[in-house]
Amino acid sequence: MSASFVTARERVRLLAEHEDQEPERADFATREAFDAAYNEWRDADDRLFDRFADGAVCLSHEGCGHFHWLVVTGPERGSMWVDGFPAEGGFRPLGTSGERVGFADWYLGWVATSEALQ
Repeated sequence: MSASFVTARERVRLLAEHEDQEPERADFATREAFDAAYNEWRDADDRLFDRFADGAVCLSHEGCGHFHWLVVTGPERGSMWVDGFPAEGGFRPLGTSGERVGFADWYLGWVATSEALQ
């Protein structure tokens, strides 16, 4: 891993900064110029997600593009997060700000759910 897991404050700042840079069609003389700028911005979006995932390990696919991640570095170490970007939910922690869901609780719940499905 190249960096620690991004703090909530830094995550909000980075996301707002990225969203402020989204190209507007009216700012470009041609459709081709806009498309090129928009594609560049989307590539930056992918790099931003990679930065958000630094310091975390993907543990499971929950379907529909949602993944559960275990944070292994920084102040959130040991907490579980969900990648909800496909549904515009963002990369967010499981649980509340005061009580994060830790790995053990997540894993035991995952095992119980898996056993119930069999």
